[in-house]
Amino acid sequence: NGAFLIAIFCAVLFTDYTINSLFSIFRSWLPQTAADIEERKISLEYLVRKYPDIGWKICIDQFDPRSTIGHYNYRPQWRNDAAEFEKPVTNYENFEFRRRALDLALEKEYHDENTLGDLVTRLQMLPEEDIRKVWKLISDWNETKPDDLKKSKLRETIRVYTFTKRRRKKLKEEQRDEARVAYRLLKPKNLVIQHEWLFLKSWVAESLDEMQEDIDFKEREKRVAEQRSEALKEIWNVQRLSGIKQLLQIGDAASVVGWLLAKNIIPTKDQNDFILGLISVESDKLIGKIDECIAGFLGTLGAKERKTLIHNVIKNLKQDKELKKNGIVRLLKCAPFYEETWRHVNRLSKKMQHQYWHEVNPRRSRQSTSEIGEFVNKLLKVNRPIAAFAAVYPKWEHVKSQQLLQLLKKIVSSDHSTENYRISSSEISSAFEALDKRSEVSKDEIAELEFLYIDFLKRSRYGLPNLERQISNSPRLFMQAIALIYKRRDGKDDLVELFGTELKNHSELASRAYSLLHNMKRVPGTNDNGEVDLTSLKQWIAGVRLLCLEHAREETGDLSIGQLLSNAPVGEDGNWPCEPVREALEDIGSEHIGRGVSVGIFNSGGASIRRGDGGDQERELAHKYRSWSQKLSYEYPYVSKILEDIAKSYDHSANYWDTHEDIQKRTEF
Repeated sequence: NGAFLIAIFCAVLFTDYTINSLFSIFRSWLPQTAADIEERKISLEYLVRKYPDIGWKICIDQFDPRSTIGHYNYRPQWRNDAAEFEKPVTNYENFEFRRRALDLALEKEYHDENTLGDLVTRLQMLPEEDIRKVWKLISDWNETKPDDLKKSKLRETIRVYTFTKRRRKKLKEEQRDEARVAYRLLKPKNLVIQHEWLFLKSWVAESLDEMQEDIDFKEREKRVAEQRSEALKEIWNVQRLSGIKQLLQIGDAASVVGWLLAKNIIPTKDQNDFILGLISVESDKLIGKIDECIAGFLGTLGAKERKTLIHNVIKNLKQDKELKKNGIVRLLKCAPFYEETWRHVNRLSKKMQHQYWHEVNPRRSRQSTSEIGEFVNKLLKVNRPIAAFAAVYPKWEHVKSQQLLQLLKKIVSSDHSTENYRISSSEISSAFEALDKRSEVSKDEIAELEFLYIDFLKRSRYGLPNLERQISNSPRLFMQAIALIYKRRDGKDDLVELFGTELKNHSELASRAYSLLHNMKRVPGTNDNGEVDLTSLKQWIAGVRLLCLEHAREETGDLSIGQLLSNAPVGEDGNWPCEPVREALEDIGSEHIGRGVSVGIFNSGGASIRRGDGGDQERELAHKYRSWSQKLSYEYPYVSKILEDIAKSYDHSANYWDTHEDIQKRTEF
């Protein structure tokens, strides 16, 4: 019974956390208590009486149609408090407790739209006699004259859970007839609330008349649109603008409302007053939906009709000083993002033009090449390159090369927090792929951009082709990247000497340089066919080592060279590394370059998935590198030693994982 004292305590201190404990203790088929069935029923009755809201949650949880999961609670190991804690529950006990929970739910003294809705959502779990009791409870509740919003909420629950296609097989035809009676009984008097179910969401769940097995979705969309149009006609004819505002407030399909209203519901003579009436709404909570409705309305009209309407509305707005401030720009922001709208914008004051381009949501659409060029320029002028990029993607063929270059340069220096757009690596990669194919753009200029976007490109499909090619041809660039990350051996500062100017953003450049050195794949001296030229490779290594010596970074320079050379391909004889890299390593014989090769090999492996096979993965790698070491030992003794050291490291790692797995097995309970 101690568990039930805990249950009462949980009820007193009820939170979202304690409700799960209560569900666990009272779960009919897996109760986490040693109490018998009668004690559990008495405790539930007490909860319902003393704490009705909590008791209700426990009761309806017993006949929830959704699948539930039960877990055994923690059991004391050193006390006998729970001697019968895991005693199995018989089917009879399960039924008895569920039956009592249902009776308590049906006998509840006061019901509302929420509790009755809970019962409706569980009808398929109830016996026929109890289903009839639910409909009687709904009828009695309706006699108390609840307001239209409450009736509408319960009515929609009945529609969704008894009339929709996914639910219809749960109830017999007779039971659905009773549901229809309740549905008609709860019909709100308020016209807007009566039709709100059609506009709660953009998508309307299959309704009462859709009982066929297969649905033609095109026909269904047409039918739903007709239902919505009829509802809007009725609301407009009776309540005019006030009814539309109320519908927008309670629903979440504002653009659909605007789209349908423009289709022969609001006559041309009333359109001007309708738009003005919407723009005059000052409620912050409703402005977003109002704008969606206006956008849907304007987007549906023909170009000529829309042009005339916008012209007339602007003319009227200019006569109202208060609405003129933001109303005109707000109207144009709702209009389609095309050149025809921008002609209206160009007639405004410079201040209003700036406001429009600074605030407009540049929606991606079927703009022409000239329109894309125009809006990119306008957005760049107000420092919104990210918005322009998002609106253009992936139509790079419509963007001039210099515009695309400017876009990419401005995005790097812009404040990303001011925009709602988030640019992904794949989007940046696609822009670079388009730019790289254009002959009028220099490869060096693209390489500079690749460095700026290295964190976007380092793992992308595009990669860093121009930057890697540029560094492979310039030992100085590679040395400069090293200098950005590592300080001189003697502690002096030579960055101004190396770069010719003081670096104001040193930390950002150092971060990019680090990414560059750890993500470069191209071995210096590699031609376009992927072959490594030994002479070019040796010259590049010698140039980097000489510069590193001059700037007191010999050790870090050799380590960086070694890590880059670890990306070498397999040689023609099937051994790694390829012949030119072997020759270069053997000629230099640098200890730190060899260590850099080892570090590069281990880093390239990344994270591994442990399959419960101890160190087998590492042993396979150790065997591979040891085999190469033995084959190259006579001709390339230094390279052979590097490979043997790598193999030994994998041996050590294999022993670690063997021990780790053995400890895990011995400590498992």
